[in-house]
Amino acid sequence: MAETTETGLPKGFRGAEQGWPELHRIPHPPRRLPLLGDVLGVDRRRPLQDSMRFGRELGPVFRRKVFGNEFVFLWGSRLVADLADESRFAKHVGLGVANLRPVAGDGLFTAYNHEPNWQLAHDVLAPGFSREAMAGYHSMMLAVAARLTGHWDRELA
Repeated sequence: MAETTETGLPKGFRGAEQGWPELHRIPHPPRRLPLLGDVLGVDRRRPLQDSMRFGRELGPVFRRKVFGNEFVFLWGSRLVADLADESRFAKHVGLGVANLRPVAGDGLFTAYNHEPNWQLAHDVLAPGFSREAMAGYHSMMLAVAARLTGHWDRELA
């Protein structure tokens, strides 16, 4: 078992209740408002394009705050692939999910990486997300995407 700290988590792990470390070092859009956050100039009709614009303006890592909730974004496939490296990063158990632990225990969604049930859940779910499994879902995902973009086209017409 990994060396643990006084919080019971393995060394290097942070509990969700501790919040983001050094968040002030990550850039955010200008004109942040108290309570509301980064809502000035936001394009509600094109939120993804809006976030991409901020990525071009602020750099590869930036944050946005909306109604007290802070979100950190990564810009670019290389950074996202680096962040998805399971050998260096752990599953995040958010505060809302962590609050379920007294009732649900270390179940599928509530287990931390260092707990045996996390590995069990990972092993059960991993085959459904393999390259072969995803290839099997591809045609269905294309059909759904076509229906969605068709709906958007009809709405704009």
